[in-house]
Amino acid sequence: MKGIEILTKEPILELSKTLSIICMILFAIFIISLISVFIFIVKGYRKHIIIFAIISLVSLSSTFIIQSYTKPTGRYKYKVTIDKSVSMIEVYEKYNVIEQDGKIWTIEDKKNK
Repeated sequence: MKGIEILTKEPILELSKTLSIICMILFAIFIISLISVFIFIVKGYRKHIIIFAIISLVSLSSTFIIQSYTKPTGRYKYKVTIDKSVSMIEVYEKYNVIEQDGKIWTIEDKKNK
């Protein structure tokens, strides 16, 4: 667009809904296991502490590994400067405005419906 100078361009990444749900379940397992570890520490059950500590570590590391499977959406996030000659209505029609920091605007492509 004329009058908009692009300073940086970053691809917008997303995780599939299925993987997002799996991550939430694994994170819940991590929290429950961690609470169990603390309960077993108080009660002195050594074998249970080790088992639930391993479950905690495996579920947390699995969550981080799954998070690395993001895919590009085809949309981009830009840091730009906008000239005064540009119609702001036009900018808002074509882009989602995320923030403005002085003269630097952060915008992203709108989702295709």
